[in-house]
Amino acid sequence: MARPSIYTKDIIDHICQRIVDGESLRQICKDDSLPNRDTIYSWLQSNKAFSDQYTQARMMQADQFFDEMDEIIRQPMQSMIQIQQARLQIDTMKWRLSKMLPKIYGDKVELNSQSNRDEQSIKVEFVNADHKECHIEK
Repeated sequence: MARPSIYTKDIIDHICQRIVDGESLRQICKDDSLPNRDTIYSWLQSNKAFSDQYTQARMMQADQFFDEMDEIIRQPMQSMIQIQQARLQIDTMKWRLSKMLPKIYGDKVELNSQSNRDEQSIKVEFVNADHKECHIEK
């Protein structure tokens, strides 16, 4: 059976629902009843409605990951191996979330560059060929 290459609402809805359910596009495209990734990427570039729906599905997928992390930490763990596995899962999900939706789940970085012009000083020292030092202070 040939892969579909004609854009239909049913195919788009199915792809987006699988994304919301946590599947990667790579996993979804392994399904022979769905288009390959190149076709989907082409549709994303040429069809704004699909692009918007896909973006929304990715945002919903991120929320699913967040909820899944909560489920993981609430599970009783009996061994150090289970704890380490849970930690790895959560760290991976946190990293993915920070890349998927950095404004919501990314690290917050604050830059504070307050300076008082009167307190600034520059000190430059030169050493000439005679090994005599010259100082310039501002």
